Amino acid sequence: MKDDGMSFDGGPARSGTAHPCSPTHTPVPAGHDRFDRNLIEEHLGPLRDELGISTEQLMGLGRVEPQNEYETFCMTVLGLKLSRRANAVSNLHGHITRRMWAHLWPWRVEEEIPIGHITNGVHIQSWLAWQADAATL
Repeated sequence: MKDDGMSFDGGPARSGTAHPCSPTHTPVPAGHDRFDRNLIEEHLGPLRDELGISTEQLMGLGRVEPQNEYETFCMTVLGLKLSRRANAVSNLHGHITRRMWAHLWPWRVEEEIPIGHITNGVHIQSWLAWQADAATL
């Protein structure tokens, strides 16, 4: 925000983060880091001050319900809100992840939740160094 001359009131844009967010590898609630207000303030308070935003504004970025003071700060929610794109790690995982995070976009049907998917894989011939490939022959 500071480097680009943006204000918080202008709204954090999903296009602001250059890297995609892979929301989860473990599609269960326990697989997502959550932190209370004091821990967030201890570690991110100086950055929050530099950006000129309140503790509530910062906490809201990591909450499904930004105004819910009883909801802890979730790193996955922060990533989903601020990333340009979000990807799950496979087609099936994409379906599970969209269902799991649908409450962030209550106005959308599940198929329109903005979480895509990529399929992990390794192309052995291009991944191995030629020396290792030659050693297997």
